[in-house]
Amino acid sequence: MIRVALYARYSSEGQREASVEDQFRNCQTRAEREGWQIGSRYQDKGISGTQDARGREGYAAMLKAARAKEFGVLLVDDLSRLSRDEAELILTRRKLLFWDVRLIGVSDGYDSDAKGHKIQATMRGLMNDIFLDDLKAKTHRGMTGQALKGYSTGSRVYGYRRVPIEDPTKTDEWGRPVIVAVTRAIDEDKARWVRQMFQWYADGKSLRWICSELNRRHVSTPGAQDRRKHPSTIAGLWFARRLAGGSATFSGILENSTYIGRVVWNRREWLTDPETKRKHARLRPDTEWITMEGAVEPIVSVPLWQAVQARLQSVRRHTEVPLRGRGPKFLLSGLLRCGACHRRFVVRDATRYGCPAHRVQGCANGLLVARTLVEEKILAGIRCDCLPRRGLRASCRRRRACCGSGNGHHVPIGRRRRNNSQRWRARSPTF
Repeated sequence: MIRVALYARYSSEGQREASVEDQFRNCQTRAEREGWQIGSRYQDKGISGTQDARGREGYAAMLKAARAKEFGVLLVDDLSRLSRDEAELILTRRKLLFWDVRLIGVSDGYDSDAKGHKIQATMRGLMNDIFLDDLKAKTHRGMTGQALKGYSTGSRVYGYRRVPIEDPTKTDEWGRPVIVAVTRAIDEDKARWVRQMFQWYADGKSLRWICSELNRRHVSTPGAQDRRKHPSTIAGLWFARRLAGGSATFSGILENSTYIGRVVWNRREWLTDPETKRKHARLRPDTEWITMEGAVEPIVSVPLWQAVQARLQSVRRHTEVPLRGRGPKFLLSGLLRCGACHRRFVVRDATRYGCPAHRVQGCANGLLVARTLVEEKILAGIRCDCLPRRGLRASCRRRRACCGSGNGHHVPIGRRRRNNSQRWRARSPTF
């Protein structure tokens, strides 16, 4: 009996949870017609097809089972359910062929045992890739129209709450009014902290001091209630990049012109890294920016905003210098680890190492270790473990003698040193 597995997936492209059952039913009909026995089912709900195995649990479990030869035939509704990324689809198809797994697309008629299946799979993958490009262009066009009308385009701004606008004449499949747009209204519980952040920074307080004060007062962060995976978001901690994201992306709270009623749309675009599948922001040319004055009610006054921007620019002129190769590194940079949060120690001041997460991110380890002390102690241990100079010279003479006689069994001293260095790095001290 041929063992068959089913895989189904749906994303948020106007689909619903029942779409998975519809796909399974279509695949099950094909299996019954062929007389195959269904052994396992794999599914991913509400996940885009551009994600690889790292972002889809069901997809990853299916590939793991295929590698272990737990089934011989994989049924999908169509190849776009596997992936909408052309490169990922080609790679997955090659893996299944290598593992001797037959891939069948029920709706699109694909069969990896058919002659010419490579051409069909390539064309399907190209069509899925073009579909994503068209969907991206149409989505961007619709969001631009909403932005020109003064509505929210999906991004959340700390200090504002989202207010949906419903159409009383239209209802969705659950009988609820259709949301046609979203506006922003001031959330006073968070807006008062936004004003306080601007005032603190205008008064000369540093970003780290502001973050420490917000953490001490347990002020909620922008993504505290979102289901995100970043550890700092889960812990609900403030850090400097939340306040000043950088002059290249304008992603910080202190840089957001929405707080003075000026909404800028289409300033950044998000590109997906083909290796990590993570999205990265890239600044668009300023000729493509769309600015709407008075689109929302301001939280911060214009003079306070201008004072904060002037100080940000002044600080960046002194700190953001052009990169001229790697900067100077201290002797134990990257080798010391915090015993509480396991982050790498950094040079906290001119003379001491310390944990970088203690000030801002709430690490309990506030120990500061003098550079001279820790370097002296560790170098003393290295000197004891290494060969004395006289023994090292004798080893070099023996090595040269062995190489001259044709005996190549001795390991060169340079390689031996590198191995010792690797072993030393593996035993990074913790404090």
